[in-house]
Amino acid sequence: MHNAIQISTLNDFLFCPYSLYLHSIFSSRTASQYCDIPQTRGTLAHESLEEGGYSTRANVITGKSVYSDEFGIIGKIDIYDERNFQLIERKYRLKRIYDGHKLQLWAEYVCMIEMGYAVNKLTIRSLKDNRSYDITLPDSADLMMLKGIISKMRHYLPDGRPDGITPAKCANCIYASLCTVGYAKPS
Repeated sequence: MHNAIQISTLNDFLFCPYSLYLHSIFSSRTASQYCDIPQTRGTLAHESLEEGGYSTRANVITGKSVYSDEFGIIGKIDIYDERNFQLIERKYRLKRIYDGHKLQLWAEYVCMIEMGYAVNKLTIRSLKDNRSYDITLPDSADLMMLKGIISKMRHYLPDGRPDGITPAKCANCIYASLCTVGYAKPS
């Protein structure tokens, strides 16, 4: 088995590959040393899933480890409802759905399918405002895009400003003060 890409890093990579690189450097430290409020809220939102306290219904699976050999990805799903064949990703609060959110759910979907589960519906839930967003099942073009992103992640070198980086992204990055490639780069 080659080094599997963590599903949870797909959205981070699309936000900024360099911030994901910095995250990997600091991940051995205590989370409070590098996490900001949004990251802490996200961790808290997933606690009930990790501890098995989300649901006692027999047809609801939470926090299941998943893997796809074909895509070389690994992670954990939030919720799978066996009765409705529904895969649900929980976020603390969403103002809009970004491509990275979809890619993460699609990655979980391909893992579940490869592991023999039926999945007919994909949903992202925003916990803060109790909203649900239906996500279309990926078509062949979506899966090719997912494979392309995973390939870029495998071959990323932190040697210049990544494509798609904007001053707004840099302003919202928890690593802005450490950045050497983005718009937050010290003068």
